[in-house]
Amino acid sequence: NLTMLVVGGQPTADLSRNIIQRWGVTFRPALPVAVWRSGAGIDSQGRLLWAAGPNLVPAQLAQLLISGGALRAMQLDINHMWVFASLFTHPDLHLPDVIEGHPLLAGMTPDPNHVLTPGARDFLAIYQRPVVSPRFGGPS
Repeated sequence: NLTMLVVGGQPTADLSRNIIQRWGVTFRPALPVAVWRSGAGIDSQGRLLWAAGPNLVPAQLAQLLISGGALRAMQLDINHMWVFASLFTHPDLHLPDVIEGHPLLAGMTPDPNHVLTPGARDFLAIYQRPVVSPRFGGPS
């Protein structure tokens, strides 16, 4: 992705300079460059944060994530047709390979299931940290 929006709980320098070149082309490439923007961050407890909203410039998105406790954060998608978040569920626990995507907010596009099929633009990656055994200090 792009450079960081937030490092050490503070906005990075020059968030207002060269916005289109540094933070992505908008559907309205002439100023103003306030559009739907989304970002993800990590707080001091290691929790994942997500923020999004309309009419944002990068500095405002950084402040949203900081207000949620982000120590580190980056911009994700921009423009109304690409900002989305999804919840994925297993509708039948007996069929763990069956996954359904649900948009976080009604009307979000694209369909969340698009990350479950091969594509050139978006993908989904899920990582699990190894469980550390307190007795031996290594993965269990």
